Amino acid sequence: MQERVVKIDGEGLEKLVIKQGGEERVIDLNEFLKIDENNIEQEMRENPSQYAYYASVLSWYEKLRDELSNKLEELEYKKELVIRKRIAEVGDKIREAEVRALVETDKEVLELRNKVLEVKYVVKRLTALVRGIEKKGDRLSQIYARLTRQMRDVGLL
Repeated sequence: MQERVVKIDGEGLEKLVIKQGGEERVIDLNEFLKIDENNIEQEMRENPSQYAYYASVLSWYEKLRDELSNKLEELEYKKELVIRKRIAEVGDKIREAEVRALVETDKEVLELRNKVLEVKYVVKRLTALVRGIEKKGDRLSQIYARLTRQMRDVGLL
């Protein structure tokens, strides 16, 4: 079963909660992005798969964000047409500000807008995580190169 991110903790991108098969796994991102220089080879093996996994989760959420944004735009357009039609049937003058206010306060529009905002938030947090993993990979390469030089200098390589 594929894992999905279900929540990203509040301030500072500190925790990532992943739900899989009814179980939740909490990842402390401060620990996750740390580098264990005593186990550099394992860190270097794990980094690409971590990057690939979270980049694919990010991609999935970006797709969801785009789909929800399109649905919101379509819903707002439909609600606007209904409101304009009702106002025209009554014979009142159609005021743009009034139409926009009625659309923006519609319950369905508000619910969908909140979902879009929530997904946008998750996308931003996942983007920060993926960038953190990229930087961790760069740092791992630097550490590995330094350790290799040091080993050559003392004759271990």
